[in-house]
Amino acid sequence: MNALALNSILNILNRGAPTMKISDASLTYIQHLFTPYAQRLESTKSIKEIRSMSKFAASVLTDMDIYDLSKVKESIISTHIWAVLMKAIELTRVFVDRTLLPWDIRDALVLDPEMQTLLQVDVSDHRLPVAINGKSLSDVSMEFVCGMLLASCVNNININITVFGGKILFSYMAKNTLNRFVTGRYYTNYQLKVLDTVYSHATPDFLEGFKTGKRYILKLLVTCLNNSNKKNSK
Repeated sequence: MNALALNSILNILNRGAPTMKISDASLTYIQHLFTPYAQRLESTKSIKEIRSMSKFAASVLTDMDIYDLSKVKESIISTHIWAVLMKAIELTRVFVDRTLLPWDIRDALVLDPEMQTLLQVDVSDHRLPVAINGKSLSDVSMEFVCGMLLASCVNNININITVFGGKILFSYMAKNTLNRFVTGRYYTNYQLKVLDTVYSHATPDFLEGFKTGKRYILKLLVTCLNNSNKKNSK
């Protein structure tokens, strides 16, 4: 389905909120969320079947030309995606970085029980599955990942962190880059000073992520050094 292509999801955001930014990981998370629903929708053979799937779909159909079934299905998916994006934008409107991270999408679903039912997802856990250099890590929070990204930036070594295959670029936490952790206006529970910048955060996860990132980078550097020594000894 074309509406689920990553470029299509990005275009939906750009048309509705051109000043917002979105991480690749958020795009792949949305794609992951909507794929099962899109497959169910694709299998429908009539407008009546589509109407029975959800009240939301039925309301979309009232404003559409309902004679092109494939067009109807694409439009319903696009409308659903935009509905989730709008809620995520509203939640993050106060943040200076105006960037949607995967956890922002999850938080938007928390506020929409009907969409949870439609997508058949459980959003009771605030964590999401993350992979580092292709190796799965246990489900972690946004603050944990951003702490790891900060360690990556401080050491100028890119840790390849992905959510459902989409990258969260370490530049999000780069020095002199405005993000939701550096202004001190949004989170007041905890603070971490790194070099000359103070990072405010809501939970201990940020510090734990920073420590984990430092350990990962140290392990990576030791591995590189050992490999170099082995190569030079030959």
